[in-house]
Amino acid sequence: MSDRAAKLNENQEEIKRRKDHIAFFICILLAAMAWLLIKLSDDYSVSYPFKVQFVNVPKDQVLETTEDSTMNVSFKTDGYNLLDLMLTGRLKYVKVDLSRVKKVDLGEDRFRIPTTELKENLALQLNANEASVNFSTANLSIQYKSLIKKRVSIVPNLQLQFKSQFGLYHTEITPAEVFIYGTREMVDSITTLSTKPINLSNLDSDQKLTVGLVNPLPGKLRIVPDQIKIDLDIQKYTEFSIKVPIDVSQISPAIKTFPTETTVYYNMFLKDYKELTPDQFKVVPDIKNLKLRNVKFLNLRLTNKPQDAHNTRLDPVSVEFIILN
Repeated sequence: MSDRAAKLNENQEEIKRRKDHIAFFICILLAAMAWLLIKLSDDYSVSYPFKVQFVNVPKDQVLETTEDSTMNVSFKTDGYNLLDLMLTGRLKYVKVDLSRVKKVDLGEDRFRIPTTELKENLALQLNANEASVNFSTANLSIQYKSLIKKRVSIVPNLQLQFKSQFGLYHTEITPAEVFIYGTREMVDSITTLSTKPINLSNLDSDQKLTVGLVNPLPGKLRIVPDQIKIDLDIQKYTEFSIKVPIDVSQISPAIKTFPTETTVYYNMFLKDYKELTPDQFKVVPDIKNLKLRNVKFLNLRLTNKPQDAHNTRLDPVSVEFIILN
């Protein structure tokens, strides 16, 4: 037999071995799948630790203590359902709806909840026979504490950037105040609540927003409502200027400044535009803690301006002077 024929025969045997291996693994896989399907169809008794989650606490009360944060629950189910429960996360919590379950009043705001009250809903959650569901404890114990209601105002946390010559004209908050519920120790120190940060840029038009509130004591303090609406009125403005005399009437000894007036530059929203007059502004030299005979220049200070004038600046900002007597 030639080398070429021998090599061809060797390749054919290698291909046959590979096919045999593949067929073997397919048979093993099919057998494993059949075994798994048989096992999943079997019923199993399961004991699993569940976290207790209390929901629908009365608005005027808070759960001060919960003695039972976890409990074991045993139940029977088939393998298919058990696999589904594990994959969907339904084996994590037992929800206790405090607005629906019957509570036994033990006095002093303490209550006992029979776990039999939870059977029906938990059986539905687990897709298990209700009769097979059993709890490791016969009762859950809770204690309420009455809450104090307090009205507080809202402070928006605005971080805004505007297009050139645009600015925030007015902010309207609805509601401007909300109620907080908490123990006296919680609510006494709280006078305002802040919104979550509002970050907006390149603004040149009005904005209507819904924003959540920052809870300073999450899980303890209750805020109603916990969201508010904010309307941002964005308007265009322009810069104006006006010459204003420097007022030295209250300075002693008497002085005269050079120059005797300064230019006040200010921004005004076009919506509010009206012609302003110099007497609506007041500019004075700042002489606090100064000895006039020891200095040559005085800085100027704007002490009065119309409410509609914003972002004011002076030019010049300081002046020379002489003492008249």
